[in-house]
Amino acid sequence: MSDRFKRIAAFLIDWNPSFLPSVIIAFFLKDMIGQPQAPVVFLFLLLILAPFAAVLLRDVPRGRSIGKRIMKLYVCDQTTMEIPATGRRIKRSLFFFLYPIDTVLLLVTGQTIGDRVAHTAVLSASAMEERRQSPVAKHKTRRTVITILAIVLLFMIILICAVFLLLEAQKDTPEYKLAYDYLVSSEAFRDQGADPAQIVFNQYSSSTSTSNGVQTRTLTYGFLAAGHSYQVILHEVDGTWQICEECTTFQGSSERYSGKHQTAPSPKMLTSVA
Repeated sequence: MSDRFKRIAAFLIDWNPSFLPSVIIAFFLKDMIGQPQAPVVFLFLLLILAPFAAVLLRDVPRGRSIGKRIMKLYVCDQTTMEIPATGRRIKRSLFFFLYPIDTVLLLVTGQTIGDRVAHTAVLSASAMEERRQSPVAKHKTRRTVITILAIVLLFMIILICAVFLLLEAQKDTPEYKLAYDYLVSSEAFRDQGADPAQIVFNQYSSSTSTSNGVQTRTLTYGFLAAGHSYQVILHEVDGTWQICEECTTFQGSSERYSGKHQTAPSPKMLTSVA
């Protein structure tokens, strides 16, 4: 039996069980039906919508309805031969009420209206594998993978450029100069043998915290030099940026400083900027 006739058989199999929810609802609510106080509109909608929902959601479980499972058919993407997203599987079932037209289209073209709208196909496992191995399918899959990789690469380049521009812009701010001068003038920086000419500015972040109704803005500047990492923290106090000596840490990656944090001392003239 061809896949087209299998699809018709699967549809007929699915069509009868779709009324099962209505039968179950009617059985449990049989005492209410016909009574004056019964919510007639609610019962009517419930009995009508139940089979509609059953048909609409028939392909949601792993892309196979009961009829398709019996006939060993799968709903798949026309290009990748993979199971499409749940939304697309529901979309292709929205046109089930046009089944007389769909039957003719299926016999003539092998596709229903839902397949054309959702870009899906219903095939047997062997037909899916045959299409998956075809040169056209392989070419489309390869092109899709390349496109996705190109988009990801482009996004990463844009992100890196944005971070670089942000860091460069920060170098012109008085807060950055305060953090930089604090770092190069500290005794810990000199003890580690770091050279100011080798400093790389690699981190910047800004945050706001609230304590007892008072907001505190915080700036974090990160630096690298001679295999060591440095982090200088600034707090805004009464409109003035000040070094937080308790938060600021210098950490070396050499054996002498590995895993060791210490508060960096600073001359008084560098502790604040308006």
